[in-house]
Amino acid sequence: MNQETIAQVYAAIQSGHERLRLRVERAAIRFTSIPGEWWFMTPPERQDLEKQRTSAHNALIHTLNILSKSMAKEGLDNEWRDILGDDRKNIGDFAGFLVEQLRKSRQPAPPEEEIDINVSRPAPTH
Repeated sequence: MNQETIAQVYAAIQSGHERLRLRVERAAIRFTSIPGEWWFMTPPERQDLEKQRTSAHNALIHTLNILSKSMAKEGLDNEWRDILGDDRKNIGDFAGFLVEQLRKSRQPAPPEEEIDINVSRPAPTH
């Protein structure tokens, strides 16, 4: 699945029920925040991490399905769920995109007028 398709799915879920959309966002954050230090872990640690990751991935898929069904009941377009499909990699990629969009939207850059590019710097001391 390419970035453009992922962006379209992201845009489509914005019209969904806010409470359910927030659950999807939280599930995506949880899934993407599981540590990726795979190579530095012992085999038992890897097994535990894989169980956590699978559980978080399943929860994400479940919340996406709930949001889709809710949107359908409300008469909203839920075609995005068919486009996203059931491929776990695609759903994981979507979660990463969603979290990145959240990060961007919640930490806006200041307006240009507020950026002082003429900041005085102290003279270097030798």
